[in-house]
Amino acid sequence: LKSGRGARGQATVEFILTLVIALLIITAIILPSYDNSSNYVVDVSNLAKLRVSSDKLADAVQYAYVSGRGTRQTIEVAIPQNATITCNTVSVPATITMKYGLLSKQSIPSCLVDDDPNDGQSCMKKIGVFPAPSSPTFSCAPAPGVYSQGLYLMSVQKSSVDGTVSVAGTKIG
Repeated sequence: LKSGRGARGQATVEFILTLVIALLIITAIILPSYDNSSNYVVDVSNLAKLRVSSDKLADAVQYAYVSGRGTRQTIEVAIPQNATITCNTVSVPATITMKYGLLSKQSIPSCLVDDDPNDGQSCMKKIGVFPAPSSPTFSCAPAPGVYSQGLYLMSVQKSSVDGTVSVAGTKIG
């Protein structure tokens, strides 16, 4: 017969081994899910910031377009990591395009209604800034009008001479 101390010692060792195996299984299941869900939350947050910035810029361009010559508006635009805002000055009608590279590599429902390639890698949206078929002269500086991660001061103005609408972005952060 085993003594009472030996049986309690064996039970303790078995309990510790069972606990270690259970923790390994839980860790193998929960950690990847946690990482993926945290990337998803970052994607949704960054995409919301990018949409607000893109819409704000497009609205400023549209306001300058419909306003009188000499109109000037300065706005602040925040572009998150893995994102760009591009002025498409040669397309008719001209557009502001936002593009965001997804960290979670999964489709986000709000991306499905945009101009996305539906590859789960990126989210893209084009915003027309002038009514079709109208396409006044439109320019963005610094050329080629691609703004990446950072905080920008965007000056949108309509020329008092020829009515050209221009966007000039200065990175401030």
